[in-house]
Amino acid sequence: MTEKGKLVVSIISSFMVTAVCLFWALSGFMSVPLHEQIGNGEKVIAGPLLDRTVIEQSFEFPDDNMGETIVIGMLFGTYARINPGLFTIQLIQNEQIQTHTLDPIRLVDGEIVSFPFSDLVPGQATLRIECLGGAYDRCATLWCHQSADTPPMSINGVSTDQSVDLWISKKVSNRDYVVSRMGWGGLVFLSFVFSCMLSVLIYSGQRAILLSKINASDLPNARRVSGGTLLLWPLVISLFTATTVSLVLFTKYKPVETTFALGDTFSTELVPAPLPLYKGVEVLQEIKVTPGMAISSLGLGLKFGTYMRENSARISVSLRQGEHYQEHVFNSKELVDNAERIFSFSGFEVGQAFLKLSGLNGKGSNSPTVWLDPGNSMSRVLISGEEHPQQLVVFRYRIFKEIMDIRSIIRRFPMHWFITIGSTVFFSLTILYQRQPRFEESG
Repeated sequence: MTEKGKLVVSIISSFMVTAVCLFWALSGFMSVPLHEQIGNGEKVIAGPLLDRTVIEQSFEFPDDNMGETIVIGMLFGTYARINPGLFTIQLIQNEQIQTHTLDPIRLVDGEIVSFPFSDLVPGQATLRIECLGGAYDRCATLWCHQSADTPPMSINGVSTDQSVDLWISKKVSNRDYVVSRMGWGGLVFLSFVFSCMLSVLIYSGQRAILLSKINASDLPNARRVSGGTLLLWPLVISLFTATTVSLVLFTKYKPVETTFALGDTFSTELVPAPLPLYKGVEVLQEIKVTPGMAISSLGLGLKFGTYMRENSARISVSLRQGEHYQEHVFNSKELVDNAERIFSFSGFEVGQAFLKLSGLNGKGSNSPTVWLDPGNSMSRVLISGEEHPQQLVVFRYRIFKEIMDIRSIIRRFPMHWFITIGSTVFFSLTILYQRQPRFEESG
């Protein structure tokens, strides 16, 4: 390759890298801090946020340079455990109410959680946090400070000497933030300097690679074949750019289920249902849907008994709440003796629902049974219309279908890592390539 060709490759490669870096740096959003409302007293917690606990905290937006979206952060505590329930966070200003919900199970102890709000104006506002489903041994809390110079918070209408720690910021695009700090002229200048430095690096690398350990005077009729390696760097950049664009635009999302048990316990002396689940047999049990179960898919785990044999009857497991009905049908051949099987349901509200197991075919000799707990005399289970002083062994779960978004993974990969790794790989491969004796006879 001629010197002019090497220079062109260097310039094109550097501009490609610079363009990708600029796109990466200017896309997306960031939070710019506006104000922190943190008291100057002792750091304390608000106490266990039990079911129906309401915290109200007034504060003021002191800056009239507010963006379209304001982000308010609060510091939560989990007592180093997983807590069920549901938080409702409301921002009230000038009779306008904006609401967010938060699942305490997803909280990380001592982590600030931010909530975006829009169309706010400078002045007073009130933050209202309500907890649903919390208990003394399973609930989260908020971090506060004791202080006399900040508005006090109230818990269930009772004023305290504490205030909730708040971090207030505004959401701005990365492009606006960068341009506001250095201007378009500064951005263009820095991009030009970066591109020039990268061009020099690539050009110098090509010159260094072309220096063969074999002296050309010793082999006057031979020349090194290196054109293919000179195209490796722009090829790597192009491949990375095409792959990134394809992933961002065309990635399919894959749901991943995460299951959290609600801690149901039963007697250690379980008994089987008096009848196997063959055709015509029905087992009916009332189930309580908690607030935590209602905000996600709920899972019901049942323990079946197979009588230590392989069964073939088909079983129906359904849940009904009013007119809302969902059903699972499976072959009992899939069951493992005394093993739990979880069934997922969604769209159910807080309150009572009815779980029904039905045998769809089969006989007593090829049908499984289900385990009952005789320890709770207050519960009743209906088996083929007959009431029994027992209850189904039903383990309740909350099921979350988390979305694996590869775009969020890509955005976390710093561009300077790619440049460093890509450059190292490129120069390593080309040096290794040049060490191999490849010659082409010239006419």
